[in-house]
Amino acid sequence: MSKAAVIGKPIGHSLSPAIFTFLSHEQNFQYSSQEVDATELPQFIQNFRNDSEMVGLNVTIPHKELVIDHLDELSPEVRVTGASNVIHKSQGKLTGYNTDICGILMTLKNHHKGSLSGKRAWVLGAGGAARAVLYALGELKLGQVDVVNRTAERSLKLVKQMKQFFPSTEWRAVSGSDETGKDASIYFEPGDSFSLIINATPLGMSADLLKRDAFYSIPLFIRVFTAMETSKISDEETSAEQKKTGFRIEKGAVAFDLIYRPENTPFLNIAKQYGLIPVGGLEMLVEQALAAWKIWFGPVPNMDAQKTPLLNFLRNRPIFLTGFMGAGKSTVGKILSQRLSRDFLDLDRVIEAKENKTIGQIFEEKGEAVFREIEFKEFKKYFLSPNTVLALGGGTLLNPQIRSLILKVGTLIYLRTKPETIAKRIKSQNQVRPLLTSLGDLEQEAKIETLLKERESFYLQAQVQVDTDTLTPEEISDQISERLVY
Repeated sequence: MSKAAVIGKPIGHSLSPAIFTFLSHEQNFQYSSQEVDATELPQFIQNFRNDSEMVGLNVTIPHKELVIDHLDELSPEVRVTGASNVIHKSQGKLTGYNTDICGILMTLKNHHKGSLSGKRAWVLGAGGAARAVLYALGELKLGQVDVVNRTAERSLKLVKQMKQFFPSTEWRAVSGSDETGKDASIYFEPGDSFSLIINATPLGMSADLLKRDAFYSIPLFIRVFTAMETSKISDEETSAEQKKTGFRIEKGAVAFDLIYRPENTPFLNIAKQYGLIPVGGLEMLVEQALAAWKIWFGPVPNMDAQKTPLLNFLRNRPIFLTGFMGAGKSTVGKILSQRLSRDFLDLDRVIEAKENKTIGQIFEEKGEAVFREIEFKEFKKYFLSPNTVLALGGGTLLNPQIRSLILKVGTLIYLRTKPETIAKRIKSQNQVRPLLTSLGDLEQEAKIETLLKERESFYLQAQVQVDTDTLTPEEISDQISERLVY
């Protein structure tokens, strides 16, 4: 079996496990995520070297630069940018690559009509992400690139480096620290126009920056958007004289945000108002992942055909409802799926339809072990279904493979319910529960408490947890909807 992993700290936000699980479904490949502290990195890399099954790593913050000291060979783009997000192990050697650059190039190729050669771009930010962006723009032979940063020191250093490697492009460093935004005209000269603006900062990821007013309060963006507001002239409105003296956003200009969660960032929402084509970071994420797969294993079969379903999957990753029997998974799942315009599947009902028997009959005739095998087989048919709410059985998470797959590809929601509430609901529903049959009320409550304690640690791995005892199914659905993050 071949293995790969993504490493970083924090790592919970990464969509790499979802991407590579989707790509490798039904293949003999295992992908995981591992949170690694900077102090643990040397030992982790050594263990990676020694693991014969491990073929590659994806590397994210804060290790893209730190990992370079532990590699044997570096690709040209890594030597220039000083950052590696992909490692390939082959014949005992570790080689570092930067597939972010490929992701940027492919995304721009897909969305900007015509060549960018000789055109002008702004790049916001001067950190590690900006280095990959500038390398890509240098490869595309842009005529001029303005690196806009909060302070000019970092952008000056970055611009100086890029001039050495891509001398045909004019590189300029601009400070974005002026809080008034009144001096924004320094970006432009008479007749200036631009074709591309890229946000290579993390601004817009945080919940407190999701509103337009909050975003406008950041000095760096004040200067950019004030310039666009005061100088915007559309192609249709531009006279010959204005073209000589004014600033112009070219028709078909693209606003590209490297952030992929949320995909519609405040930066893109604002840029759309100025007629720019908005492009989020999710497509870049997919393109760089496909490039990593190619490095490890060769081209992805039918790669172009894979992109659209993969993007659809990432935008509509499945939701899984878990909790003890009687927690309301089926009822809540139906309501939630209607509110979110998603398909609904109840894993127990799927199994019953497949076996043409009730869950109780399967337990009685074949035993729990056989039931769990059937459950896993049916689960694997549906766990990669996009735009789905899937209600799990109360014991589904006992299977460690199921737990692992769910946490890689979707959102797990725990409907937390007290034992006494469960006992009342089961009694009022008058339904057959295989693990509680032939038990009196007191024995049943004791059994519920025992089973709940055995399963609680699995339930608590859920990203969203809702206390259900005093809530209606509609109220539970409301809470889930408010707390979902795509």
